[in-house]
Parts: sequence; C-alpha cells; structure tokens
Amino acid sequence: MSNPAQHPTTNEEIVGGRVRRAPRYGAFLVVGAIVGVLAALILTFVYNGTRTPSELTNVSYSQGQVFGFLALVLGTVGVLIGGIVALVIDRTIGRRSRSVVVDHETVQLEDDVEPEPMVLNQVDPPTSLGTPDQAPRPSTTPPDAPRP
Repeated sequence: MSNPAQHPTTNEEIVGGRVRRAPRYGAFLVVGAIVGVLAALILTFVYNGTRTPSELTNVSYSQGQVFGFLALVLGTVGVLIGGIVALVIDRTIGRRSRSVVVDHETVQLEDDVEPEPMVLNQVDPPTSLGTPDQAPRPSTTPPDAPRP
C-alpha cells in the first residue's frame, strides 16, 4: 500500500515501435522430428530387406534396428527441414511488420518521505520457566475441565 502523504510523479513519453508476428520455432522443430520418425516407421515396414544379410558387412539387422537407424537419420533431417521452414516463414512474415506509436507512462513515488515500518505479526517474547527469578504460574482451570 502506498502512503497517502507520498505524491506520485508521472512521466509520459511517446515512443515508436514495430510490431511483427514470428513463428514458434520449437513447434516447427518438434513437428519436423515427428514427421521424420513417421517416415522412418513407414519405410521400416514397406522395405522388408532385413532378412538378408548386408552385402558389405555380412550382418542381418532386425526391424527394430532398422527403425532405430532410420528414425535417427530421418528425425534429424525432419528437425533440419522444420527449422528451415520456420526461418522462411519468419522472413516472409517479417517483411509485413508495421510501425506503431506507444504511449509509455512511468509512475514513481517521491523518496523524501520515510515509509513507516509494517508490523505483520506481533508476538509476545517467550517466557522461560526454568529461571530462578520467575516461578511458574499456577493454572486457573481445574484439571478435569475440557480443553478448548
């Protein structure tokens, strides 16, 4: 809360700026990766060349291994293509930015008045019962009375 004795000072200025829309790059990268992995899944099941051994290494690969290799390569290619598409869209939309005039207002309180300290929760200091100067106070409630 502000102190009623403080008077705010207001500074107003007119500022020019540009407003433009920009694509969300993360969304384009994620969509590119998903499209790449889906292409790897389709190619894994369409091309069934996993039963015959490779001509160069004489090793046969399972469908899971083929999918893993293709997903790694095509997922990376998809991320790259998604990033390029986002950059192209950003360049084409960036040309259509427009200039705007903004009213910038700054409100500042004067510093010459000392703020009053706030007391949030005032608690009585604890009493120590083990000191010889103070004897414990007897209870005024009977021992069999119900407690609140």
